[in-house]
Amino acid sequence: MILGFLLLDSGGTTLIHKDYAGILKEHEVLFSSIMTAVSQALQTIMKTYIRHIELEKYHLYFKFSRNYVLVVISDVEDDRLFSLIDNVLGDIETLNVDPDAIRFDSRTKEEVMSLIEKHIVKYPPSMGTVRKLAEKIERSRLEGSDTIELELCGLVPKMEFIERKKLRIKPAFVGGIDLDMLFQKYLEGNVEEVIRLAPRVFYEGDVPKVLYAKAALKLNSFDTSIPAPPLDFVYGTILSIDDDVLRNYLLFEFKEFFDLDAPRNKIKLVEIKKEHILAALDGEYPRNIAYVVALTSVAIPDIIAKIRNILGNKSEWLILELERYELLSQMFRGLQLSFDEWNLRLSELRQRLTKVIGEETEIRYYYLLLIQIVYVMGLLLKDLTFEDAERILSDVLDQMNNYYSEFEGKDQRVPNDLKADNYYLTLSIILGIMLDMLEKEKVVDTMKKYRGIIMRKIRWLRDAAFKHRIALNTYFRTISGLLASYTSIMAHFNIVVKNIPTIIKELAENFVEKLWGSDEYTYAMIMMDLLACLGNVAIFIKDSRQREEILIEIAQLLERLYRFFEKMPFVSALSALRAIKFYAKSGKSEGKEKCFLILEEIRERYPQFYYQLAEKIISEALTISSEDHRSEY
Repeated sequence: MILGFLLLDSGGTTLIHKDYAGILKEHEVLFSSIMTAVSQALQTIMKTYIRHIELEKYHLYFKFSRNYVLVVISDVEDDRLFSLIDNVLGDIETLNVDPDAIRFDSRTKEEVMSLIEKHIVKYPPSMGTVRKLAEKIERSRLEGSDTIELELCGLVPKMEFIERKKLRIKPAFVGGIDLDMLFQKYLEGNVEEVIRLAPRVFYEGDVPKVLYAKAALKLNSFDTSIPAPPLDFVYGTILSIDDDVLRNYLLFEFKEFFDLDAPRNKIKLVEIKKEHILAALDGEYPRNIAYVVALTSVAIPDIIAKIRNILGNKSEWLILELERYELLSQMFRGLQLSFDEWNLRLSELRQRLTKVIGEETEIRYYYLLLIQIVYVMGLLLKDLTFEDAERILSDVLDQMNNYYSEFEGKDQRVPNDLKADNYYLTLSIILGIMLDMLEKEKVVDTMKKYRGIIMRKIRWLRDAAFKHRIALNTYFRTISGLLASYTSIMAHFNIVVKNIPTIIKELAENFVEKLWGSDEYTYAMIMMDLLACLGNVAIFIKDSRQREEILIEIAQLLERLYRFFEKMPFVSALSALRAIKFYAKSGKSEGKEKCFLILEEIRERYPQFYYQLAEKIISEALTISSEDHRSEY
């Protein structure tokens, strides 16, 4: 992960510096090491060949030009940083700005700082750091009241699609199908009928092919007990679409079952072709319908507005699909609502839910997800108190538990992505926060109820992913979140989940970094949850010095996430709370100081609820840590 950077002039004078993790303030030795390295490099004719220096805990990456020296500080060795710093310094030189202007003119300094950070924010925090921590914990001796191992090896599914042969759909009959009727079947959610009838009119162009592809992708996201067209058929149909934008978009959507890079490519395509897409949506029937059907999974306001306008009230599930992507994006971004706005949204969704009580389970799952999202967005309400949040989240947990029990065995025709999003909200975000909020006697009852539920959902997720019935970004986000809640529950029971570091190593592969650039929220939550899993095991390391060091390291990484994502209040606040927990559990004075520093920042930045929760976490963690230290003597 990039921890900071310095821009110096050719003589070694600092022009700009940015410290994302507080390391330059805390470690004067590090700053001196950087300046010494720069000074030595400037005195040699070989300076252009000095690109990387490894210190005890950090890696320094250098780029020299005629006017400037750029230094990027990372916590792991990563060759990708060479191209990053080349691009950054190339752009700075292109500005043709005098170094003195950067040094003395605040406007110029801000412009250059903005240019550098524009590149930096495109660079993801590294999964390599998480793997290194997991390996350290693997080598440590762990001790708790009990030790278990989860039978969960092999959580990463095959991540490629191999076209075995060209497969074409041969309908029993040709013709005799009206496109309006076919579109109506799709609006009603009758995907089997669309799949049965659409091939008869493939000769009419792209519209029936798009309808077939979307219906087949949806059917392939249902429970594995529901028959669906072979993915080879779906792939072949998509390739036969003439419209380049529709064909490429649906190919990327198809590949979301196999490739974590697909969401990024899909977003890039939409951004590049946005004007073309908006024009097509405004265009003539039936071409505009093909774009409506294809693009309901895009969380871009202009496109959503056009699609809503075309759909009107013709399809409840498609309107709900649009709301799902829109609200999830707002939640992770940390959109802050006034109480009146929040209460109105919640009231409207509840009213709409009561009207569909007897309808299909899929529709109800949509409403439950939207209601949970709005509840979570309520955690950023300005005047929310600890008591308010506890009451709200307890009610949501109880309600969702009742609904899931009611739906047991009836939700095979609900898309797995939709179910996974619901479980993620309930069993990861909401339950995870509640475990830190509840008093000890209440926590035990809650934990006993949910640990079995979580393991069943994890096994269900794995099965869906290995049979390519769920998008990989949703799979990795959900399984990481569920494991974080599970290990937190086990830690409360003083139970060591011994093979968690091995499981985390498997999940924290570099391919997860492909999510960066399309879904930073998901990437941040995955990293946060994987670090929480490791922290929940590291507290059981027997050697006190080793335990302290690893917990501090985990807390530092969480703190860096908190600072790196400060423009996303929800992600940032959760990272801050988890950083505080592991700083406090380390038992070190350094950790305690950090706790109270972040606590004061939380008081200034976030609603009262987060400050009160942080205080509780610190109080409980420091008490437990003190007891652990006493027991060692």
